[in-house]
Amino acid sequence: MAEPSVENTVRDELIEEQARLEGQIASLEQGSGSSPEFDDNFADSGQVAAEQGENMSLAAQLRAELDEVERALAKLDEGVYGLCETCGQPVGTDRLEAMPAARFCIDHA
Repeated sequence: MAEPSVENTVRDELIEEQARLEGQIASLEQGSGSSPEFDDNFADSGQVAAEQGENMSLAAQLRAELDEVERALAKLDEGVYGLCETCGQPVGTDRLEAMPAARFCIDHA
């Protein structure tokens, strides 16, 4: 049995990361369209509002990470994965191992 190519391994890692991020985003946004029931205690409603704000901020950050993962998957499909978007030189194996969705070489990061 042939060993999987580096490209397939990277693709698998990116797809796993994509699924993980989508799950986290969904759990944060679950029920976000409905406003919670508040009691007459202002502190409790303030806490709920603060937590909702934190969840929205975290969801936005996760969506940005998801965009990067999806961009990396598209670059794999286009055959340009691992090339710096600024200079076109290889990003570097160590950098890609640490951050598979890296878009830039260390000089342009």
